Amino acid sequence: MSIKKVGVIYVSSALALSALLPINTVRAEEMKTVMVTEQGAIVQASEASVQDVDKEKLIAKVKELFPNQFDMVSSRDFHVSFNPSRPGMGLETYDLHFYKEMGAGKQMNGHFSFAGKDLSLISFYYDPADKKDALFPAKVTKEEAQKTATKFLEKVKLNGQYQLSDENFDYYANTNRPLTEPVMYHFTYDKLENGVPVQYRNANITVLGNGEVTQFYIGFSTENKANFESKSNLIAKNEALQILKDNLQLDLRYLVDYDYLNDKASVKLTYVPDPAIMGIHAKTKDFKIGEKFYKDLPKKQEIKMLNSQNTGKSSNALTKEDAKLLAEKILKPKKDNVRLSIEGIEETERGGIKTYSIHFMYYEGSGGSGSSLEINKETGEILNYYNQNRDFYFMDLQEMKDVKPKITEEQALKKAMEYLKQYAPSNLNQYAYPLDGTGSGYRKEGNEYYFNFPRVKDGIIVSGNEISVSVSAEDGELYSLNVNYNKVTDWPDVNKAIDREKALKAIKGNLDLKLMYTANSPIGDEDYRLIYTVNQKDDTTYFNAISGAWEKYSYAGENTAKEKPTISHSWASDELNFLLDANIIKVEDPATFNPDRTVSKGEALEILYKSLANFYDYQPQFRDIGQDKQQTYENIKPDHPLYNIIERAAEQKIIDPSMKTFNTEEKLTKEELAYWYTRALGLQVVADHKDIFAMNFKDTKEMNEKYLGHIALANGLGIFTKDANQQFQPKKEVTLAELAVSNVRLAKIVAEMNVNFR
Repeated sequence: MSIKKVGVIYVSSALALSALLPINTVRAEEMKTVMVTEQGAIVQASEASVQDVDKEKLIAKVKELFPNQFDMVSSRDFHVSFNPSRPGMGLETYDLHFYKEMGAGKQMNGHFSFAGKDLSLISFYYDPADKKDALFPAKVTKEEAQKTATKFLEKVKLNGQYQLSDENFDYYANTNRPLTEPVMYHFTYDKLENGVPVQYRNANITVLGNGEVTQFYIGFSTENKANFESKSNLIAKNEALQILKDNLQLDLRYLVDYDYLNDKASVKLTYVPDPAIMGIHAKTKDFKIGEKFYKDLPKKQEIKMLNSQNTGKSSNALTKEDAKLLAEKILKPKKDNVRLSIEGIEETERGGIKTYSIHFMYYEGSGGSGSSLEINKETGEILNYYNQNRDFYFMDLQEMKDVKPKITEEQALKKAMEYLKQYAPSNLNQYAYPLDGTGSGYRKEGNEYYFNFPRVKDGIIVSGNEISVSVSAEDGELYSLNVNYNKVTDWPDVNKAIDREKALKAIKGNLDLKLMYTANSPIGDEDYRLIYTVNQKDDTTYFNAISGAWEKYSYAGENTAKEKPTISHSWASDELNFLLDANIIKVEDPATFNPDRTVSKGEALEILYKSLANFYDYQPQFRDIGQDKQQTYENIKPDHPLYNIIERAAEQKIIDPSMKTFNTEEKLTKEELAYWYTRALGLQVVADHKDIFAMNFKDTKEMNEKYLGHIALANGLGIFTKDANQQFQPKKEVTLAELAVSNVRLAKIVAEMNVNFR
């Protein structure tokens, strides 16, 4: 195996997909289940035939790949299990795992999966007991971690050539990364065939900030070889790009931009390619639309609605007991030895719709799997369903070779329509039959047909609101159903859209192509074709047809659409830049940003809380409808912009919940910050005994007596220290730079003490 580093390989065809596919939702058929025992431990699909493998041989493989890293784990700490055929992998796998208590409340665990006759490593996960060297500032830089990842990949000895992708997924695009979490570097290596990256075949490696490789995963692994098109007689990229631009046609779409953190949906008007060209075949120049190839662009399809008029509600509002009975009927096991258990029913609200979220488990023998079913409380209709019975019958690749659908796509569509009329009849007059390129088709690995029914408003497709249904290609059994519908009233005025030609010019200028081998499925024997895949230069944005500008989706986060600035400071630049990169602080205007400005209590508390815990600024989803929101302080009402931060900080007792008010605009002093820090560490009871501390500060008399113990602890722990004149300066107002540095010190202690912030 050889490794190359080149530029960005490809990004998802967001421009093409944005026309018709959901933006912020996950299809029900993509939802994964969790396998657990009745005691809560993870189990394997099968633990039979473990005697066929030598455990010591697997341990030796681990020692070879990770010399000296697991010397503290004895042979008896390791356990092995066998999977006859991992779904989608086509190989027998042996799983070696361990869990070991290390004392002082710490533990370590690891999991290794080996496949094939030569027991090649295909996945690996390791959670070390000691991560202090991985906290900021990390022991190794990203560049050093990359070298470690490359060496590890070379040691794994994968077949073929791999290259490091510059594509980096931002795990914290829409939230903060707490300082209490270890620094992790994620790298993706794309497999090359004839020098071209191959879709679905990549290797992912995570290196902890202390230099340890902690995760490894191969996206695809099989002993069966795929067929790759020859690179002879390829058209040039520029020619393919010109073909794309010459044939680009635009249509108006409504776009539902759903902010899932705040459970709010807004509708935009956008121009998108129609038909949605996903690529240009690099040899034939054919257009790739959905999973099909066309010599000439297909004619625009006529939109055909499912119903001509609203059928109304399917039933009256359901009680929880009604919902339970309906769930038991829908979820009834197909096997006699499988037991269904309704674990709980929660009343929630999603997208303005009141729902019952029904959590259930299927138990079989000593293990089982679980998920949830969503039912519309007001109508009794299914909103989200995944048929887990199918998970008891996985096919391996050998079985998939011979699999063929027993019903036609037309028959499957008819069955899907029957399920919609049975389980989700309301609003069908707002949905249309599937269109080419909308993600409908046949999936061999599941032997299923899947259909997307787009929502239509005044003759315009509503992207981001659709109904997806999948059915068995064997007998038409319902496999999944997901209704994606938002109650929205503020629809943009189509008459205010900018000229189509202006939009066409803007969208053409935002297009790019990437040559890659692509296949219709990540599983099984595939014929890989050379495609110039369509990308837009920034896939976190959409073209607003009203403003005529590119705007970012709500899910994209605050800083993804533009490059973050670099903060300069004489002694706190590293800490400030890390907080900026971790979405803990913001820089609205780099030209006027001043790290030495003082901070208010509201701003400081937000920065402190985000330094200690993941924070999602949303209302709790699992609250009984009608339940009043908690309000700790008289002046901080639920509509206050810092309400959620303040409530969480009060719940954690970082701030005093017994006070009547909390002044967010007042400047924060050093002694008040010391008070917050001590309470965050859970040391209030110690700080209360101020007489046990030696207050050897020259300015002790200036301190509020209430904060004496807190100041002594903050100083003793090295969070805040005396100045050169042995003074603490308790009344000094805290600057942003001082807050950044002291937060980093606090976070290290919080992590070492294993203080839990939720």
